[in-house]
Amino acid sequence: MDIDPEQPAATFSRLFDEAIGHHERGELPQAERLYRRMLDLQNDNVDVLHLLGLVSSQTGRYAEAVDFIERAIAINPDVPDFYNNLAIVHYNHGQYARTAGFCEEALRVYPDHPALLATLGNTLFQLGRHEQAAAAYERVLSMNPDDLMTRFNLANAYRESGRPGDAIREFEKCLHQKPDYAEAHNNLGNVLRMQGEWQAAMDHFNAALESHPDYTEARANLGLVLHQLGRQEEALAECEKAIGLRPDFAEAYNTLGLIYRKLERLEEARVAFEKALQLAPAYAEAYNNLGGILMLLRRLEESQLMIEKALELNPDFAEALCCLGNLHVLYGDFEKAGAAYERALALDPGLAVVRQNIAGLRKFSVGDRGEIAVIQETLRDPKLSDDKRANLHFALGKIYDDCGQYEQAFRHYREGNELVGRAMDYNPEEHERFIGRLIDVYGAGFFRDCRLDGDPSQRPVFIVGMPRSGTTLVEQIIASHPLAHGADELEYFNRIAASLPALLETDSEYPACAARLNQDAVNVLVREYLDLLSGCAPEAVRVTDKMPGNFLHLGLIAILFPNAGIVHCRRNALDTCLSVYFQKFTARHPYAYDLTAIGHYYHQYERLMAHWRNVLPVRLYELDYEKLIADKEQEIRRLIDYLGLPWDRRCLAFHETRRPVMTASSWQVRQPIYTSSIHRWKNYESHLGPLKQALGLPG
Repeated sequence: MDIDPEQPAATFSRLFDEAIGHHERGELPQAERLYRRMLDLQNDNVDVLHLLGLVSSQTGRYAEAVDFIERAIAINPDVPDFYNNLAIVHYNHGQYARTAGFCEEALRVYPDHPALLATLGNTLFQLGRHEQAAAAYERVLSMNPDDLMTRFNLANAYRESGRPGDAIREFEKCLHQKPDYAEAHNNLGNVLRMQGEWQAAMDHFNAALESHPDYTEARANLGLVLHQLGRQEEALAECEKAIGLRPDFAEAYNTLGLIYRKLERLEEARVAFEKALQLAPAYAEAYNNLGGILMLLRRLEESQLMIEKALELNPDFAEALCCLGNLHVLYGDFEKAGAAYERALALDPGLAVVRQNIAGLRKFSVGDRGEIAVIQETLRDPKLSDDKRANLHFALGKIYDDCGQYEQAFRHYREGNELVGRAMDYNPEEHERFIGRLIDVYGAGFFRDCRLDGDPSQRPVFIVGMPRSGTTLVEQIIASHPLAHGADELEYFNRIAASLPALLETDSEYPACAARLNQDAVNVLVREYLDLLSGCAPEAVRVTDKMPGNFLHLGLIAILFPNAGIVHCRRNALDTCLSVYFQKFTARHPYAYDLTAIGHYYHQYERLMAHWRNVLPVRLYELDYEKLIADKEQEIRRLIDYLGLPWDRRCLAFHETRRPVMTASSWQVRQPIYTSSIHRWKNYESHLGPLKQALGLPG
């Protein structure tokens, strides 16, 4: 457009209208060119200076934007929108401290300007000053109650300030005003999720997705709440959809890792957390989650590095401090573990699992009333999730047991078990049928007719038995020998039982498919397992695999390793079952939360072990926990002799051995032999009727 020297005002007006049109359509170069031509006509026009400042900001020229708007303010200091837009320029370029100071200065002149107050609130929120941000938003809403965006921001500020009730109220007001407000549904769902209100949270995530099916955050959050509800396959599907919508969404990979961890697919969880960190290198939660997975994978040095990185990014990360405490427990450094746990609780008193972990670090006495009172007060919170409530009941059960207050202890253990047991699905008939199938497949004829050659290696030592029967203690004793290594609980045979049909190219499930074992398959399995042991300890003469549940797989083990050591740990049935009941396990032990179910599982374990004694072509070494406690040196000498190792007195001082212990018995095996665990069941005899009946014992 040419400038008409005869009609500058009309030309200016046409330029202005055309420039505004370009600006509104996002055609910034065209808008800027016209604004600059207008400035040539009127170099003191505040509106053009102001608009040029906005274009400069939108095209990333921060200093130029500030200069233009400051020139407009200098010419006309009485336009409050100029101040607000200059504040927004500072804000959009990450200059939050400067923005806050500028807003506060401008508000001294225009104390009731809603836009300036809203910008101040946004800035304070970014600075982490959430309570002050909420106060600014409240002032805006006192002047304009229908300001939906400000109410949404207020709800977020309440959420970040630790005021979930206020946040829920404001999000609900947003949804009353705009029922299909997807972001409000999503954020309300997150608050409800953090409150343990899983179903309500899921309803809001679904509502967000009804109006916006491609809302990645809501879909990932739905996956997370399904994960927390125990619906892992559905959770997995939602996360995969979220990643399909947005492959660079780090939070979806983090949630995917949590789901894989719950499904005990640890390597896949590791990969998912690593992918989250590739996408978001400063993602503290993903570092901590990766550290936890590496801990489970026994890559402890790497685990510590990841947890420390999480704490470097967020020194007040309570969950990471809890994870660090867990790592110290594995190494037996209970003082450092306690310090980490206490700091975590100081930051987040609601971390119930930390209370349970602390209860396992030492013996308590009646003088520890303060700890008891804190836990009891926490249990009064009606909004406490079932999982947290269960952790606290197990903690109180342990503390009261230490104090000799057995009625209170059993009451809390029972309540904790009932809470966890709701999510478990133990089918006694199906388990009994599975044991029957093992007995049928691995009969005497199976071993008599078998022509397969296993590996003659004596290196593997399998420590089997019921959980809580002394398997960790036995491994600690063996691992104290300089020629032996304790590899803890290896998942190999559980994994092979699931994958054997594919290896044998058959539709028959395990154990029926074992009848189709061939030499090639045996060679593959032997090589994999020996490589696994070598990876744990390349120089050790004996390597222990302390997976108690390998008693289910002794038939397969006998074929693969006919010269392996097999140590069967036995303990009084009532003491064993009660100790199982007093331990909060994972989903791998669905029977463990009901005395009748525990008794049934124990009975089937005894049934199978009796069968193995009759048919296995290998020698089982039976080690009785009670004999070990009564005559430590003789029993330990017999055990070491069975393994073909020279005697070493370090096996007697097993509690002094420095090595990571990955099980719940980490504290116990670092103590000298003690007798208080013998006939412990008598303290709880009045409660054990269902267990005795299931075990076939007189009531």
